[in-house]
Amino acid sequence: KVTYVALLKAEGSASRFLLPTHIAQRYSPASNPSPIVSATTSFTPILGLNVGVKFSTQSNIKQLWSPSHPEHVSTTISGNTGHVHVGNLAMNGDLVVLCEEQHAHQPRACVELAQDGSLAGLVTIFPEVEFRDEPGDITFIINRSGS
Repeated sequence: KVTYVALLKAEGSASRFLLPTHIAQRYSPASNPSPIVSATTSFTPILGLNVGVKFSTQSNIKQLWSPSHPEHVSTTISGNTGHVHVGNLAMNGDLVVLCEEQHAHQPRACVELAQDGSLAGLVTIFPEVEFRDEPGDITFIINRSGS
Protein backbone atom coordinates (compact mmCIF):
# COMPACT_ATOMS: atom_id res chain seq x y z
CA LYS A 1 0.00 0.00 0.00
CA VAL A 2 1.32 3.43 -0.97
CA THR A 3 -0.19 6.67 0.31
CA TYR A 4 0.09 9.63 -2.05
CA VAL A 5 -1.09 13.12 -1.08
CA ALA A 6 -1.20 15.83 -3.73
CA LEU A 7 -2.33 19.40 -4.16
CA LEU A 8 -5.34 19.46 -6.48
CA LYS A 9 -5.54 21.88 -9.38
CA ALA A 10 -8.69 23.60 -10.57
CA GLU A 11 -10.08 22.52 -13.93
CA GLY A 12 -13.26 24.37 -14.75
CA SER A 13 -15.54 23.89 -11.74
CA ALA A 14 -13.81 20.64 -10.68
CA SER A 15 -10.69 19.71 -8.75
CA ARG A 16 -8.17 17.71 -10.79
CA PHE A 17 -6.19 14.81 -9.29
CA LEU A 18 -3.24 13.59 -11.37
CA LEU A 19 -1.36 10.36 -10.68
CA PRO A 20 1.68 10.03 -12.95
CA THR A 21 1.94 6.42 -14.14
CA HIS A 22 4.37 6.76 -17.04
CA ILE A 23 7.63 8.60 -17.48
CA ALA A 24 8.28 9.14 -21.17
CA GLN A 25 11.78 9.27 -22.58
CA ARG A 26 12.84 12.87 -22.91
CA TYR A 27 16.36 12.57 -24.26
CA SER A 28 17.86 10.37 -26.91
CA PRO A 29 20.63 7.85 -26.22
CA ALA A 30 24.26 8.77 -26.97
CA SER A 31 24.11 6.82 -30.23
CA ASN A 32 21.39 9.17 -31.56
CA PRO A 33 22.52 12.82 -31.87
CA SER A 34 18.94 14.15 -31.94
CA PRO A 35 18.07 15.96 -28.67
CA ILE A 36 14.46 14.78 -28.81
CA VAL A 37 13.32 11.16 -29.02
CA SER A 38 10.86 10.41 -31.78
CA ALA A 39 7.22 10.31 -30.72
CA THR A 40 6.95 6.90 -32.41
CA THR A 41 9.25 5.22 -29.88
CA SER A 42 7.44 2.03 -28.88
CA PHE A 43 7.14 0.46 -25.45
CA THR A 44 5.02 -2.20 -23.80
CA PRO A 45 2.82 -0.78 -21.02
CA ILE A 46 2.73 -2.47 -17.62
CA LEU A 47 -0.75 -3.81 -16.82
CA GLY A 48 -2.53 -4.61 -13.60
CA LEU A 49 -2.17 -1.52 -11.41
CA ASN A 50 -5.12 -1.12 -9.01
CA VAL A 51 -5.65 2.41 -7.72
CA GLY A 52 -8.06 3.71 -5.09
CA VAL A 53 -8.58 7.46 -4.64
CA LYS A 54 -10.54 8.99 -1.75
CA PHE A 55 -11.89 12.53 -1.93
CA SER A 56 -13.00 14.33 1.25
CA THR A 57 -14.49 17.74 0.52
CA GLN A 58 -16.11 20.51 2.55
CA SER A 59 -19.39 20.37 0.62
CA ASN A 60 -21.23 17.46 -1.00
CA ILE A 61 -19.69 15.92 -4.09
CA LYS A 62 -21.77 16.26 -7.26
CA GLN A 63 -19.70 14.13 -9.62
CA LEU A 64 -16.52 12.03 -9.87
CA TRP A 65 -15.10 10.91 -13.21
CA SER A 66 -11.91 10.14 -15.09
CA PRO A 67 -11.43 11.69 -18.53
CA SER A 68 -8.18 9.72 -18.99
CA HIS A 69 -9.53 6.22 -18.19
CA PRO A 70 -13.36 6.35 -18.33
CA GLU A 71 -13.78 2.64 -19.11
CA HIS A 72 -11.80 1.42 -16.05
CA VAL A 73 -13.32 3.61 -13.31
CA SER A 74 -15.96 2.84 -10.71
CA THR A 75 -17.10 5.54 -8.29
CA THR A 76 -19.15 5.80 -5.10
CA ILE A 77 -20.29 9.10 -3.58
CA SER A 78 -21.70 9.58 -0.09
CA GLY A 79 -22.20 13.22 0.86
CA ASN A 80 -18.82 14.92 1.03
CA THR A 81 -16.80 11.71 0.56
CA GLY A 82 -16.15 10.00 -2.72
CA HIS A 83 -14.17 6.92 -3.69
CA VAL A 84 -12.75 6.12 -7.09
CA HIS A 85 -11.42 2.67 -7.96
CA VAL A 86 -9.44 2.01 -11.11
CA GLY A 87 -8.76 -1.64 -11.82
CA ASN A 88 -6.21 -3.19 -14.17
CA LEU A 89 -4.80 0.20 -15.13
CA ALA A 90 -2.29 0.15 -17.98
CA MET A 91 0.66 2.35 -17.07
CA ASN A 92 0.90 4.04 -20.46
CA GLY A 93 -0.59 7.42 -19.53
CA ASP A 94 -1.23 9.46 -16.42
CA LEU A 95 -4.42 8.85 -14.42
CA VAL A 96 -6.63 11.95 -14.17
CA VAL A 97 -9.66 12.05 -11.85
CA LEU A 98 -11.98 15.06 -11.59
CA CYS A 99 -14.13 15.85 -8.55
CA GLU A 100 -16.91 18.41 -8.73
CA GLU A 101 -18.48 19.56 -5.47
CA GLN A 102 -21.61 21.62 -4.83
CA HIS A 103 -19.95 24.69 -3.26
CA ALA A 104 -16.48 24.56 -4.80
CA HIS A 105 -16.02 28.33 -5.02
CA GLN A 106 -16.63 29.04 -1.34
CA PRO A 107 -13.51 30.16 0.59
CA ARG A 108 -12.65 27.82 3.45
CA ALA A 109 -10.13 27.10 6.16
CA CYS A 110 -9.21 23.72 7.63
CA VAL A 111 -7.20 22.90 10.75
CA GLU A 112 -5.89 19.42 11.49
CA LEU A 113 -4.58 18.14 14.82
CA ALA A 114 -1.71 15.64 14.58
CA GLN A 115 -1.12 12.80 17.06
CA ASP A 116 1.78 14.71 18.63
CA GLY A 117 -0.49 17.71 19.34
CA SER A 118 0.81 19.96 16.59
CA LEU A 119 -1.58 21.82 14.32
CA ALA A 120 -1.61 22.33 10.56
CA GLY A 121 -3.83 24.83 8.79
CA LEU A 122 -4.88 25.36 5.20
CA VAL A 123 -6.79 28.20 3.57
CA THR A 124 -8.38 27.56 0.17
CA ILE A 125 -9.62 30.27 -2.15
CA PHE A 126 -11.05 29.08 -5.47
CA PRO A 127 -12.82 32.13 -6.91
CA GLU A 128 -15.24 31.88 -9.78
CA VAL A 129 -14.08 34.55 -12.18
CA GLU A 130 -15.81 35.46 -15.42
CA PHE A 131 -14.17 37.60 -18.08
CA ARG A 132 -15.79 39.70 -20.80
CA ASP A 133 -14.26 40.00 -24.22
CA GLU A 134 -13.23 43.59 -24.85
CA PRO A 135 -12.67 44.84 -28.37
CA GLY A 136 -9.19 46.12 -29.02
CA ASP A 137 -6.74 46.99 -31.75
CA ILE A 138 -3.21 45.73 -32.18
CA THR A 139 -0.86 47.78 -34.32
CA PHE A 140 2.35 46.30 -35.69
CA ILE A 141 5.11 48.67 -36.83
CA ILE A 142 7.79 47.13 -39.00
CA ASN A 143 10.96 49.03 -39.79
CA ARG A 144 12.74 47.63 -42.86
CA SER A 145 15.12 50.54 -43.40
CA GLY A 146 18.07 48.73 -41.84
CA SER A 147 19.08 51.73 -39.72
